[in-house]
Amino acid sequence: MLLVVEALGWLGTPYAYGGASREGVDCSGFVQAVLATAGLKDVPRRSEDFAVYGERVAGLLRPGDILLFARHDAVFHVGIALSKDAFIHAASEGPVRGVIISNLDESFWKKTYVGARRP
Repeated sequence: MLLVVEALGWLGTPYAYGGASREGVDCSGFVQAVLATAGLKDVPRRSEDFAVYGERVAGLLRPGDILLFARHDAVFHVGIALSKDAFIHAASEGPVRGVIISNLDESFWKKTYVGARRP
């Protein structure tokens, strides 16, 4: 739950490509910062590197799992699970940019979701 509490503290942080601070953050910078604050070591910086970080999730998502989204077999976005269907992430496009909460049932996320990793 520490990961979820830390992640929620970032809500509203503006999006900044390459950013990794509360002044501006991108998706992988956000996940990296949250995991590092929770004391995890050797956390990747790039979205695609999260595809091999931690353990593959088989079964139900747990809060704190890292969600992976891909297009053309390449991971392009990561977020952190809050529940089995809600996640927090740094959005670069859409009506609201920055750290927001989204739902895995939204069509875009549903079609690009490819799995999860457990730190």
